[in-house]
Amino acid sequence: MVDGDLVLKKLSFVESRVREFRTMARPGLIEADIREERFVVHTLQLAIQAALDSASYIVSDQRLGEPETNRQLFDLLAKDGWLSAELTDSLRDMTGFRNLVVHGYETVDPRIVRDIIDNHLGDLLAFTKAIRDKLRWPTMAAPLRGRCAIVRCLRSRSSGASSAAVRAAHLAPAARTPRSRRTVVSRPCR
Repeated sequence: MVDGDLVLKKLSFVESRVREFRTMARPGLIEADIREERFVVHTLQLAIQAALDSASYIVSDQRLGEPETNRQLFDLLAKDGWLSAELTDSLRDMTGFRNLVVHGYETVDPRIVRDIIDNHLGDLLAFTKAIRDKLRWPTMAAPLRGRCAIVRCLRSRSSGASSAAVRAAHLAPAARTPRSRRTVVSRPCR
């Protein structure tokens, strides 16, 4: 059985990075502003890595095969009915982009970055939805409004809350303060 806490944490992370793009990124400035370029590229890298982490965990947990590359993780999920062929192709391409960034094979072409932002950010959300749907977990009520994250079941196993109740709980929007100083208030999904 897939560990819900781990996978939901990664899926929520992907959704949060996409939300940051839509609210904070200024892709039109990436060719002129090095800080904007680094923010955009690094945030994309983080979102893609979280999708890879989710895929890796599910492939391993469900014993779907032994991928030789990160790209093959999405192929194995598609083969087992988790993802569509079109979504798989897009995620494989994003993995190639992530590899360029992480391993520094060459400089990142701003046109590729713009293409991902303009045409493929939705594919990351489609990935999180596909995984949640397959596992029959609730989607975030408003993935682009407010900051949500899943409440960790391990915090209080003795509280008597069922796993489904814990999965359905989201955190209230948090101010831009260091993680260690955030106040957590739970609210149910809508």
